[in-house]
Amino acid sequence: MSQQGLSSIEEEGVGGLLSMDVDGTRPRAGRGCVVVAGMHRSGTSVVTRVVSLLGYTLPSNLIPPHPCNPKGYWESQEIVNINREILVSAGATLEEWRGDEWRAFDSRWYASAGAKPFRERAQAVLAKEFGNSRLFVLKDPRICRLLPFWIEALESFGAPPFVVCPVRNPLDVAESLEKRDGIPHAIGLLMWLQHVLAAEAASRSVGRLFLRYDNLLLKPQSTMEQLRVALNTPFPEAASGDGVSIDEHVFPSLRHHRHDDAEVLDDPGLSEWIRRSFEILNRWTRNGEATGDRATLDRIRASFNEAMTAFDPAVGLGLKTTRWLHTTRAELADRGHQLDTTRKELADRSHQLDTMRKELADRSHQLDAVCAELADREQQIIDMLASKSWRLTKPLRTARALVGRVGVIVPRSVRLSSKFVICLNFAWKFILHSRAFGLPSACQRAKTVILTRARLGQRAVPCSDYRHLEASMVSRRIQYPKSNQQDGLSLRIGMLVAELHDGGLEMWVINVTRQLQSLGFDCPILVVNGTTASETILAEAKDCQILMFKGDLARLVSTVLNSSIEVLLTHHCYDGLKQLAKQGVKVIEVVHNSYYWQRDNPRLMALRHTTIYRFITVSDCVCNYFHDSLTIRGDRIKVIDNGLSRHGLIRPQHQILAQRRKASIEHPLLVHVANTHPQKNHIAVLRAFARVLEAFPTATLALVGNVNKTTPLGRRVCREINDIGLQSHVRLAGTLNRRQMSHLYVDAHVGLLPSIFEGSSLAALEYTYFALPAILSDTGSAQSLAKRYAHVVIAENVAFRQRDLQHSEVKAQSLDPPLATVESITTAIITALSSYDQLAESAYRAATDWKSYSMSHMVQQYLDTLRGAVS
Repeated sequence: MSQQGLSSIEEEGVGGLLSMDVDGTRPRAGRGCVVVAGMHRSGTSVVTRVVSLLGYTLPSNLIPPHPCNPKGYWESQEIVNINREILVSAGATLEEWRGDEWRAFDSRWYASAGAKPFRERAQAVLAKEFGNSRLFVLKDPRICRLLPFWIEALESFGAPPFVVCPVRNPLDVAESLEKRDGIPHAIGLLMWLQHVLAAEAASRSVGRLFLRYDNLLLKPQSTMEQLRVALNTPFPEAASGDGVSIDEHVFPSLRHHRHDDAEVLDDPGLSEWIRRSFEILNRWTRNGEATGDRATLDRIRASFNEAMTAFDPAVGLGLKTTRWLHTTRAELADRGHQLDTTRKELADRSHQLDTMRKELADRSHQLDAVCAELADREQQIIDMLASKSWRLTKPLRTARALVGRVGVIVPRSVRLSSKFVICLNFAWKFILHSRAFGLPSACQRAKTVILTRARLGQRAVPCSDYRHLEASMVSRRIQYPKSNQQDGLSLRIGMLVAELHDGGLEMWVINVTRQLQSLGFDCPILVVNGTTASETILAEAKDCQILMFKGDLARLVSTVLNSSIEVLLTHHCYDGLKQLAKQGVKVIEVVHNSYYWQRDNPRLMALRHTTIYRFITVSDCVCNYFHDSLTIRGDRIKVIDNGLSRHGLIRPQHQILAQRRKASIEHPLLVHVANTHPQKNHIAVLRAFARVLEAFPTATLALVGNVNKTTPLGRRVCREINDIGLQSHVRLAGTLNRRQMSHLYVDAHVGLLPSIFEGSSLAALEYTYFALPAILSDTGSAQSLAKRYAHVVIAENVAFRQRDLQHSEVKAQSLDPPLATVESITTAIITALSSYDQLAESAYRAATDWKSYSMSHMVQQYLDTLRGAVS
């Protein structure tokens, strides 16, 4: 670029640059181009789309969206092809996976004969992609390493460039690359450093802006204003005339990796090159560029380029290995998908076979019942014909036969009256019914018929309709009430949740909603952020009203107000509460656990003090934490223990349970019901069970719930089973429905849930309902159950003290529990199995008292609280 052009930039700003020609004179066509030059996964796609919404034309041949970038890449396929071929021409190789993204670029290529065809090709592609567009935007992360080529090409095209460099935390970039492409974390950091250093050095000769990606997601409108000021140009008409809002294309939820800047700047384990470069570029995004930092960046770039010759072979080998692993994992995933499909087909066939067997058994049972009924009727007829009453009523039967033929053999003048015929008919039916079902039943039937006739105002009703009339009266009697009233209380209640997953919280909400509906209350479930629900949830909640809002808070507020909802029970969801509370809706938060992750959240603290009307906690343990750690006054908190829903559960009589367990106690079965969440202590349970096997070698452990093998904890559970050698003693039962759970509880002897922390475990209530002795830790409602029924053994010093609850500590203990925790759980299990008869007796007493911890009992307490809210 000429010196005259550079002077014009300093005098007239970026707006002047976009209207200048290459030699600094006034424009021939007033063209300009914004070049987005940033590292992969740094927000280049979002920045490009925002620039296009300001009126800059996108390429005509766009790469289609991909699950890794669902909103679109906004880059030209042909320009990407040119960049890859230039890098290959300069010495990179595509045989080594992502080699064009890594290998050092030899700047002598610009002066070689091989560069000329690419310059001509670039002009043709620019004309094809952008035509006569006055302002357009160009983006491809590879441009970071080829900026001199594209600056020259754009100036020759008559569209002087302005460079926008998105800056993102390098740890976020490396994690995103590792998740998407499998690139090792260390190599991802080196790739980030290479790209940002190259883009910064090559863009010094033109106007440029360093933009923080996080600010664009959190404050899109102010970032757009920052771009407008940097470009020194008003909003073109396209920015507002096409009806497209910038908020429709900027979604903070698309950002899946978040690290604090301090994790980079204060980590001595990271290279000084990365820390210093990020500190400078990040400061430029806030305060503008400082030319004094260029010398530091030049030194880092020189050292980095010199070192590349030393570690380039190792990085190349790492990328090649990564490619092989990536391909192998994809093949394994395909094979796994095929295996899952085959298993599903086998399960479907097995289900069909079980259904056919059940239908056959039902038909056989029905046939046996019919045969038995026929035999009974035959014996009744034989007894009737042999009885005295049959012989004594022979004249009556003869008279009835004559009456039946009276229209034929008796003249009209001497016919018997219709009332006499009806009475005779009734007497005959009464005699037959008394013989078949007994005299009291016959009298009751006669009374029912007389009352029915009186109510219907009919003179006579055919005897064949008596049962039909009784059935219709019963069906009308058992219908649910149509009004939303119960004990004088009339109101509409709403359940507010953020998502609908296959978790205990969601099942609890569905069961409470079902119970309220059975009492005649309207109670829709309002899902704020969810777009879909799982098949398990939809099948379980088919009798509930579920409304999905997909993050649309305005529609949520409008729906609640139009539905006249008076009380809103929110479950770990806080969106839209301020607006609803201002409109007079009473918001009650149901606190299901010790929300230690909210301890230092001032927004939620203020929301609870100003917006939420009352709080319901599911146990004294949660109430204490809420009062002590989150500073909520005790008079605003109501403790209501969780209740058990028996929906779908099947429990045999206690005598059968006792006999079954007594016969199989020599091979004890232990169950641990929980998804692989850090608080559920899976690793400690496995290690404790390995020690229990020394005293009870025939024991078996069933892990019930989703073992998510994509998480570190899920992988550790599977590895622990193999490393300890528990394959023959531990069964991964997976997710079970309520009927399958019932069968497992009937076969089990002890229930385990020694949690690190807990609110009020529904699994512990299910253990109690099925008369299972339980191993629990001193958290949640465990102490309450232990004191009430004495069927619980507390594993001491397993649960965290509430003041010690921290993410890092919980995660560390879930992956590698201390020896004292394992020994405590081991002692509790051995104690339960050694004194099993005594604990089992207490458990049977607890099972008979199920109404005191039932869902209906709990809902009545909720209704008492709601009465106070609306009174």
